[in-house]
Amino acid sequence: SFINQSEGTMTHRSAEGTDKLHAPADFAGPVVQRRCTDVFCALLLLLSWLAMTGLGIYAYLNGDYRLVLHPLDFDGNLCGTDYGDIDMTDYPYLYYVNSYSGGVCVRDCPAIPDDLVDVYSAVSYGGVHQTADATLSPNFVDVADYSSSENVLYCEGDGSGLDYCYPFGSAALSWNSPGINEGFGFAYYAVDTYELFWRCVPNLDAIDKLKNLTSSEGGCSNGGQCGDIERRRQLLERRVEEEADGSDFDASSLSSSSFFNGTAEDLDEISVSDLTDLFFNDTGATDLDVATFYGNTEQFWNNLFGDLWTSKTYVLGFGFGASLAIGLVYAYLLRIPCLLPFMVWGSIAAAIASFGYSGYYAYTLADKWSNADPQIHPDANIRAATMASYVLWAIGIGLIVTFCCLRKQIWLSMKCVKKTGSALGSMPLIILFPVVQAAGFAIFMVLFLIYGIYLASLGTLDSNTYSVDVGPFSYTVSVRDFDYDQATQSMAWYLVFCLFWTSQFIIAVGEIVVAMSVSKWFFARDKRKVGSGTVWTSLWHTLGFHLGTAAFGSLIVALVKIIRAFLAKLQKEAKKTDSKIIQAVLCCLQCCVWCFEKCIRFMNKNAYIQVAIFGTSFCTSAREAFFLIARNSGRIAAISYVSGLTSFVGRLFITAVTCGIGYVAIEETYGDQLYSPVGPVFFIGLIAFFISGMCMAVFDMCSKTILHCFVADEELGTGYADSKLSAYVDKYGSEEDTDSSDDGGGEA
Repeated sequence: SFINQSEGTMTHRSAEGTDKLHAPADFAGPVVQRRCTDVFCALLLLLSWLAMTGLGIYAYLNGDYRLVLHPLDFDGNLCGTDYGDIDMTDYPYLYYVNSYSGGVCVRDCPAIPDDLVDVYSAVSYGGVHQTADATLSPNFVDVADYSSSENVLYCEGDGSGLDYCYPFGSAALSWNSPGINEGFGFAYYAVDTYELFWRCVPNLDAIDKLKNLTSSEGGCSNGGQCGDIERRRQLLERRVEEEADGSDFDASSLSSSSFFNGTAEDLDEISVSDLTDLFFNDTGATDLDVATFYGNTEQFWNNLFGDLWTSKTYVLGFGFGASLAIGLVYAYLLRIPCLLPFMVWGSIAAAIASFGYSGYYAYTLADKWSNADPQIHPDANIRAATMASYVLWAIGIGLIVTFCCLRKQIWLSMKCVKKTGSALGSMPLIILFPVVQAAGFAIFMVLFLIYGIYLASLGTLDSNTYSVDVGPFSYTVSVRDFDYDQATQSMAWYLVFCLFWTSQFIIAVGEIVVAMSVSKWFFARDKRKVGSGTVWTSLWHTLGFHLGTAAFGSLIVALVKIIRAFLAKLQKEAKKTDSKIIQAVLCCLQCCVWCFEKCIRFMNKNAYIQVAIFGTSFCTSAREAFFLIARNSGRIAAISYVSGLTSFVGRLFITAVTCGIGYVAIEETYGDQLYSPVGPVFFIGLIAFFISGMCMAVFDMCSKTILHCFVADEELGTGYADSKLSAYVDKYGSEEDTDSSDDGGGEA
């Protein structure tokens, strides 16, 4: 090894990397006279931003944001605009009529605050259709005029006198009618809705009431419609028997019934098989369960989406605001030595208790659903809630066993955490650095979303048709969609790559700033002279000299992430082939690339610490960091492991507390307005876990920097590490790997 005296840095020429670090005679901590490193990568990142801007300008000039933000109806018209064959400027909202996302533009989203639903009124491609029993006025919703469209379909049918949406004027038979077709036709019931991004979203209470009005399992209120169904079954069975005996069937017995509004001639013209196919499934049972459409997956996502929208203020407020505040307070309190044991063990207890209570809540909720009379929730949902309770309890028990086994390591980690707390106590401003990173990322995301919206609008409008065969009736449902050519898809992939690179670049800049600040604190003889001003100096040095290094390291991570994204796309395509071998191979590749990404991230952090101390380029720093870790692998792995426990416990605590407070607030505020608070609280937890990771990332980087500086100081022989830290690392590191010191670890 030799030392570059002019810069105070070191460069190894040993191919094996076994030589220890050596410090110049005037070594006094991180170098002051720095030079710009990896300038080419900084220029490359700048060029990528310019190219992304050019892409955005191209998309802006050739695209139309309205294609993305405004809803598209079944005929290819944009609601609220003049885009398409029909001017929809006065009809800004989309009312969905089938699960193909086909809908019609309306002037206002229909509101039915009292009754919530009218099963005798339907909204179709051709407008509003009602029976004589409708409770709503015909103008309850103003649907655009589609009479000039080639794709328009009407409930009145083809002029044969039959009603495609309400056979014989019956709402009970409408669910299986050719028009509504279990939610896959060209019409749907009139339900209470609310507006969301120019879409009319059904009210959850309206959907629940719709189930009861059209489902035999739900009790079938509103005049005994289920009884009507049974009487129809008997009449049809009688016709089958009489025709089988060669007898003439008197259709007037059907038409005179209050259940049918058709004429005897209409009924006689339809064969028994057609009637059976129209109203009955293969088993002969009436299939009128609207839960087929909204049940299972559809019902779950619809309920979850409705709950999230209802409680959106609390989900975003607690997910981002409360978790950030709790995370900053938690990180700040960790710097107080006397509070550290209480915070760590208290956080562990709170995290375990949160899983235990969540399991209890899920179990009681499943029991409540199961004992409901009538049972509203499907058995699948009840089983899912029960299984969720068992999983949550299992996680809680697993945490108890894990932390009991790791109690010694947790106590040891606190000693390392105390040194990290001392560094944070000297530079409290560093705790707020994630806020600066978040602000920078938010600025980039604004541009990214604008470019992405215009790019998404470059698709070609295409028409998808779906064949519908219900009994003797056959027709096609037309739905419009976008198709993207290869050039547009390539631009989208490039935009995603820029997102990966920029986000990792922002993280890398923060890690270098933290590493430089902490390394200056570590190598300071008089630590009282180190304060928040050191953070500003480190930020200036990073921005002035090492942006290229941050761009280099983040580029490697971005390339790995884009490979993972491409593999994820291939995995999605492989599911369509039903080839288990291809799916297994892609899954293995995804796992391997994920592990490789974790290794790259670990090496990048240590390379940034080398940059912070010695001011070298990324490749040189990564090489020095690799061999330094290799020579001290046992101790670095052991201390990193136990100190990482504190960060993990902190993330669990912040997430658990945020979810607990959010749950109480949502229950008190919304109560029965939600299908279940589990969905909103779950999303609060996801956001809180991400935010807590940002807060604890500073703490984790501080710990890694202190450990890296310690082993570097040990090899340099400069004696900056205090005796307590030296004794701690030597004692615990030797317990994990007694051979590490023999491999070049040195003595404190």
